[in-house]
Amino acid sequence: MTDGEPPAAEKSGSLLTGTAIVGGLTAGSRLLGFVRDLLMARLFGASLAADMFFVAFRIPNTLRSFFAEGALTSAFIPVFAEELEADRSAALRFYRNALGTMLGVTGLVALLLFLWAEEVVLVFAPGFAEEPEQLLRTAQLLQVMLPYLPSISLVVLINGVLTTLHRYGAGAIAQVSVNLCLIIGTLLAGFAPEGSQVEVVAWSVCSAAVIQYLILFPLARASGFPPIPKRPRWTPPLRKMSLLMIPALLGAAVYQLTILLNTVLASFLPTGSIAWLFYADRIAQLPIGVFTIALSSVLLPQLARGHARGDSNDPLLRLHSAFRYSLYCLTPLAAVLSVAAPSCIATLFERGEFTSSDTVQAARALRWYALGLVPLSLYSVLSRHFIAQKKTAIPAAIGGVVLCSSFLFSLTLMGPIAKNEGSGIASLLTVVQNALPLRW
Repeated sequence: MTDGEPPAAEKSGSLLTGTAIVGGLTAGSRLLGFVRDLLMARLFGASLAADMFFVAFRIPNTLRSFFAEGALTSAFIPVFAEELEADRSAALRFYRNALGTMLGVTGLVALLLFLWAEEVVLVFAPGFAEEPEQLLRTAQLLQVMLPYLPSISLVVLINGVLTTLHRYGAGAIAQVSVNLCLIIGTLLAGFAPEGSQVEVVAWSVCSAAVIQYLILFPLARASGFPPIPKRPRWTPPLRKMSLLMIPALLGAAVYQLTILLNTVLASFLPTGSIAWLFYADRIAQLPIGVFTIALSSVLLPQLARGHARGDSNDPLLRLHSAFRYSLYCLTPLAAVLSVAAPSCIATLFERGEFTSSDTVQAARALRWYALGLVPLSLYSVLSRHFIAQKKTAIPAAIGGVVLCSSFLFSLTLMGPIAKNEGSGIASLLTVVQNALPLRW
């Protein structure tokens, strides 16, 4: 964490320095994440248990992108920066009001997901419909992990406040606590009976939901913005934030939505397909988390405060720097990942239940993920420019085009759907496949 800078020194603050701080902490978090994934790959491999856990965990993780890292960050930070420039006490009232509102919204969503867990699982993995026991266990895992959704929403708001105040790294610290809980849970699962191991890991996710908030509470309180939710009131700043969230839902969560749709398609493929995509995504997420997300999280508050002051020159200089950093850092990384994909997968995951054939399939997915690293980073940087100006409709429109194109491209390359041919969703996907001008 870094101390807040006075407003007069903000223009001289280094975007690269903030990115380095957040990126360094995120690298530590991702290292722990790899330890977690190594343990999970050794314990579950690409088995049915792995598919069930990853589908169940993908649901609150995807909704996190909607309510937290995507729409909430995009809508909250520009409004908070504007309130902060006008009056610190008004910014505190808005912050506590936003905490109470998001806790109520995400709590209600979590309750609805709990009550209709099986139906929700079928939306995310319709290929599970043929296996009632598999569907039931996945739904039970989802119910256990649902507290993660309201918890991560509060954590993102806390991180947004601290980043705007130039106190960097709160989000990465929270993720470190999550990974530590999952590592402990996976180690404990190794001592549990084989049939209940995946449930032990799911309970560790539930524990992490509470622990990360408790860790960030004193950090936020020390900054003068204690994360104590307030009873929601429909104030003008909250109304402004809500209006910004509507188009930001799609524009700021394109990548996670793409992963979600790939999970849906993979549920129709042979067992292990979901796990192969997950492990490949874990490696691709390392440069995304260490650089792209770190850069974007530092860039957005700086752009927002610049626009709130009416200074248009400073935000443009920061934007140009962000583009340069993205191209210089991620282009060679993408090339290395694409060429060395099999070696990366084999070195990290090929042990225990994770076989050499799993390595081949996961490496194929990693090559495609690597090709998207640079465009994804440039899109993330550009979208922050529009979001800081409260023009969330523009990145939303770009995101919609990218999402549809990606889905149709995936549907083209996946080949004919053989699993669960009798389901309505499978039939619909087959019709779409047959209508595409190009097929694999």
